[in-house]
Amino acid sequence: MRTSGGDRGMNASRRWDSADAPATPYPRSAAGLHQRIYEIVKQIPYGRVASYGRIARMVNCTARQVGYALSASTDDIPWQRVINAKGEISIRAGAERQRRKLMDEGILFDTDGRVDFEKFGWRAAADDELL
Repeated sequence: MRTSGGDRGMNASRRWDSADAPATPYPRSAAGLHQRIYEIVKQIPYGRVASYGRIARMVNCTARQVGYALSASTDDIPWQRVINAKGEISIRAGAERQRRKLMDEGILFDTDGRVDFEKFGWRAAADDELL
């Protein structure tokens, strides 16, 4: 790894030399990654939910990347069916709309605002490979 501005010890600002850059588990193209995420999310049936983390494991990326992809999605992607690992809708703009859409699909929330994954969780064929 090279340091910029000469060797200034532990506090030297650093930049990655391309040979030293860490390998990424996802395609460099965000569009390609988003497309893979959308293909999985489209498989979640009406009345079922999955977590950001579950989708991330299926496409080999991070839960945050799933969230970014869904925030950029179009109306033909059932983005509302992806919730956080606690069974909650993440706090953000559009959260109330997501809750209404899920309730319209028959998904129930407990008094703490959580969805029961045992009752409403999507079990994809790929899940068997993840266990």
